[in-house]
Order: sequence, then C-alpha cells, then structure tokens
Amino acid sequence: MREFFFWMRESHFGEYMRDQQWAFSICESIHFIGVCLLFGALLVIDIRMLGYARKISIPWALKLIPIAIFGFAINLITGICFIFVDPFQYFTNPVFLIKMGLIVLAGINAIYHEVACKERICALPEGADTDTRTKWIAGISLLLWTLIILCGRLLPQFSIEG
Repeated sequence: MREFFFWMRESHFGEYMRDQQWAFSICESIHFIGVCLLFGALLVIDIRMLGYARKISIPWALKLIPIAIFGFAINLITGICFIFVDPFQYFTNPVFLIKMGLIVLAGINAIYHEVACKERICALPEGADTDTRTKWIAGISLLLWTLIILCGRLLPQFSIEG
C-alpha cells in the first residue's frame, strides 16, 4: 500500500495539485458545493421522512435523490484530488478513517431505505406520516451526514505528516 501512496503523491497529478495553490482551492470550493447539494437534498428528504414538512409530498422529496447523488459524486472526485496531494496525510489520519467508515454506514443506510422502505412510503396518501422504521432511517441518515461533515472540518486538526 505504501508504494501506491508514493505513486499517488509523486504522480504528475499529485505534483500539480501540490504546486498549483489555486487547484487545491478550487477543489475545496467545488467540494463545498457538493456538500451543499448532498446535504441540502438529504435534509429535505430526511425531514419529510421524519414526519415534518408534510405539505411536501414523499414522491416529490424523493425526486431530490439524484441531486444528492450528484453532490456525492462531486465530493468523491474532489476528495480523490485531495488525497493525491499527500495520501499519507489522509490514510494515517484517524479522523479521515472514521469519516470513510461513516460514509460506508451512510451508504448502507441509504441502500436499506431504498430496498426496505421506498415502495411502501411512496404508496402513503398525501400528507401521511411515515412509520417508525422510516423515521429511524432518516434520523440515522441526518446524524451520519452531520458527523461526516464534522469529520471533514476536523481533518486538518488531526493530520499526521507522512
């Protein structure tokens, strides 16, 4: 794994990301836009799944899922760009590892929602409340993504130089 990290850091792209200050800054800005798209869409969806904002129809709220996925894709791409700067700085950082674990859990939670709840909740009448399981899934989603954002903000404070 160490050789792969050296390859990433010493690649042309790694050098470019390190040498061009504006490249990293632009990636940070784009990453923030991705977070806004992802969390903003999930906030509307999860708030509705929690039983609030019942004037928003469930099918309409779920139409925001592609926006959340697009935001996630932006964050995935820009996050990989960050790692190329110095992979050792990330993969030796306990907060980064926690963040990656939380992202996996959030993904599992989203897949579970899709498989176990989506069809049933889309069949609910307009303005109806969701069941307890759906509320738990939405609450867990909000908690996980809030912690993921917090971990992202804490990354520099726990950075260990490689």
